[in-house]
Amino acid sequence: MTGGTIYQHFRAEERPFIDSILDWIYKVEDYYTPHLTNFMNPRQQHILRSIVGNRETIRLDFYGGYDDAERKRALISPFYSESSEDDFELQLFEVEYPRDFLKISHGQILGSSLSLGIDREKFGDIITDGQRWQFFVDKKLKEFIKLELTKISRHSVLLKAVDPGNQLEVREKYETKTVSISSFRVDAVISSAFNFSRTKAKEFIQADKVKLNWNPISQPSIEVSLYDVLSVRGFGRVMIDEKVGQSRKNKEIVDLKILNRNQ
Repeated sequence: MTGGTIYQHFRAEERPFIDSILDWIYKVEDYYTPHLTNFMNPRQQHILRSIVGNRETIRLDFYGGYDDAERKRALISPFYSESSEDDFELQLFEVEYPRDFLKISHGQILGSSLSLGIDREKFGDIITDGQRWQFFVDKKLKEFIKLELTKISRHSVLLKAVDPGNQLEVREKYETKTVSISSFRVDAVISSAFNFSRTKAKEFIQADKVKLNWNPISQPSIEVSLYDVLSVRGFGRVMIDEKVGQSRKNKEIVDLKILNRNQ
C-alpha cells in the first residue's frame, strides 16, 4: 500500500492514526531514528502492521509485558536494529489493598488512573488472577503514578513496582469461536458471539452499552473489521480474529476471539 491507496483500506476516522504511522516511518527511514509508540489496541496494531508491510528498511516489534498482552507498544526501527524488552520502557505495578474486605475492578483502576489526567494510550493491560491486580504503564510515568494514585474508588491503595517477568497469570483469557454471520454489522457480530438475538443486540447498542475499540457507539449498522474489539457491558469482549471463508448460503465464516464474563 502506497500513496493515496492506503486510506481506502481503512475507515475515515482512522486516517489521523494512519498519518501518524506514515510520519513515524518517514523519520525512521530518513533519519535512522527508532520510534517507540504509546500502547495500542489490537486494531491499531493491525493497521500498523498492514502499512509497514514488507518494507525492507523497517524493523517492527511489539511488546506489552507478556506474550498474550492485548495492548502493546510498537518499536519501529531501522532494519539492522535489534531490540530487547527493556527498549519498550514498560513499568509494571501491583495494587496493594485489603483484599479481605475490599473488591476493586478493572474499570475502577482505569477510571482512577485516567482521573489523574493521563491519556489512555499511556496504559497497557490491567490484569488479575482473581484476587490480585496489576497494570502496565509507560515507564516515564513511574514516579508520578506511584505518588499520585493513592485511591481507587475512594479507597486507599498502595502501588508496588514489580520487576518485569513477575506479572500475574491472567485468569481471563480469550477463547476462539468459529461462527457464520450474515454481515459484519456490530449487532450481527455480538449476537453471534454471546448467543442472544439481534434485537437484543440492538437494544444494548442503543442503550450505550457497546463500545468499538473502547469508543462508545450507538448505531447497530456500523461494520467491524479485522482486529476490531467490541465490548458489551456485562458480557465481555469479542474480536474479529480471522476471516475463514463463505458458507454455501453466502454467510461469512469468521473466527471470533471471545472474552465471556458470563462463563
